[in-house]
Amino acid sequence: MRGLMMLVVGLGMGGLLTNHPVYWMLFGFFLLVTIGSRRTSPHVLRAAKALDIGLKSKGFAKIVINKSGDTPSFHATIDVAANSKWRFEFIPTGWQPREGEAPVEVFGYPGVEWPALIRSEQGIFYPRDDPERVSA
Repeated sequence: MRGLMMLVVGLGMGGLLTNHPVYWMLFGFFLLVTIGSRRTSPHVLRAAKALDIGLKSKGFAKIVINKSGDTPSFHATIDVAANSKWRFEFIPTGWQPREGEAPVEVFGYPGVEWPALIRSEQGIFYPRDDPERVSA
């Protein structure tokens, strides 16, 4: 993440010093990439570490696919033990989710209320952004 920020700053400085349009185009592109990854990268890192930590429990996931836009969006509601429900959007990597409910393994991360990683028979997934708590 720091490297990406340093690249953006360097491209901005290059644009200011040379006023060349290529610097400004690359600056804009990498600025957008940096902003997008800044919101998602903590969830990716927590998901990777959650597998190693092993704080897991059983739960159920309800997957809903929204096909109204150009590309489908995937949403999950995770029901974990102790009446804790969380809803979030996710991006499946390497698998195609099917709508419906299924049992899952939920991996937690210390200091974080919501599930850091979910493993189902279909594949693994994690929140794209901060999940919202759903009343039971």
